[in-house]
Amino acid sequence: MSALEVVPADQLRIDKFDEHVLDLSFYWVNDPEIRTLIDGQHVDKAEQLRWFSTLGQRTDVLIRSIWHGNVAIGVMGLKHITSDDAEYWGYLGNKDYWGRQIGLWMIAEAVRLAQERGLRRIYLRVLPDNERAVRLYRKTGFHFVKTEDKLDPRFLVMERKIMANDQNVHE
Repeated sequence: MSALEVVPADQLRIDKFDEHVLDLSFYWVNDPEIRTLIDGQHVDKAEQLRWFSTLGQRTDVLIRSIWHGNVAIGVMGLKHITSDDAEYWGYLGNKDYWGRQIGLWMIAEAVRLAQERGLRRIYLRVLPDNERAVRLYRKTGFHFVKTEDKLDPRFLVMERKIMANDQNVHE
């Protein structure tokens, strides 16, 4: 696959976040480049396993794996879920898939997940230096609501309203 080849949406799917993807995500979130883009901290295996063991009981988080055929390529989801809104997050851990317009599909899936839960908006936090992500979010209907996050002033906060007829944000 060439670096610029777009992956068709019908070749992508989301699935449960299982032990296989947990193992892959351990390497992904500890990759220095990915960690910088998502402002992640180093994660140790024991800490990750403790976190994973809590997912079955939590109603405030929804985590899904992203697949291209039989290859797990990333993780996405909603967190801080309330009756009205949730925070979107996601990343492609497999760098071979960067720049292939999968982010558009990820946002469409996040909107669909939010619609299924009756949410009225999704928001996100992004570092201003992550220009590729900021462009994606603006292209898919997010707008800036705060130039500083009260929890961490380094982040911008963006939101997107969820409409009942939202569909195909990637087209």
